[in-house]
Amino acid sequence: MRWLLKIGVCLGLASHASSGEPAKSDSDDLRGTWALVEWVYDGNSRSPLVIEVTRATFAGDRCRFWQDTEKGHFYDSHGLFTLDPSKAPKHVDFRFEDHGDRKPKKLLGIYELHGDTLKICTGGKSPDTRPVDFEAPHGSKSTLEVYKRIRQPPEREGEEP
Repeated sequence: MRWLLKIGVCLGLASHASSGEPAKSDSDDLRGTWALVEWVYDGNSRSPLVIEVTRATFAGDRCRFWQDTEKGHFYDSHGLFTLDPSKAPKHVDFRFEDHGDRKPKKLLGIYELHGDTLKICTGGKSPDTRPVDFEAPHGSKSTLEVYKRIRQPPEREGEEP
């Protein structure tokens, strides 16, 4: 009887895997705009006023982090990111482009994606340091950021995007 159950489970998995639909990747799941809800750097929480205006957008292999205020965009950083979901914890590498007096910057990090919550921990005492857990205690020079997805309102029939 158990072997029948095992065969049924295997057949079910095989039919799901061969359904012709490509598996959704973490990169696909990241796509969109995210609002910062928690930000800790080197053991210190950032100001709630800064947190509430900070956003991140991911599309393809591009990312953007900025603060959206009534005076415009501040700390507007654009760059590329790569994911390695095969690692535990999952790895993310950021490469930010040059903006004015800011030089290109590489950040190594880890990420965790659960539905509409994204957790990213980056940095360390050197540019080649990748955190091993989702903490940013005093003296670590690490940054922990938690984002919530901003859901776009559904389009109404007859409206153009």
